[in-house]
Amino acid sequence: MTDPPFDLAARLGALLFVSGEPVERAELIDHLGCNETELDAALATLR
Repeated sequence: MTDPPFDLAARLGALLFVSGEPVERAELIDHLGCNETELDAALATLR
């Protein structure tokens, strides 16, 4: 994925907000088209 971490974090935040319930990591990775490292960076940005 080539999106900057902030863009991925924004997409992640929107996805979590819309889902309204816990989402599995694998599902997040699939929906966002990222890898585990990128997901971890996006999660850290949201914290």
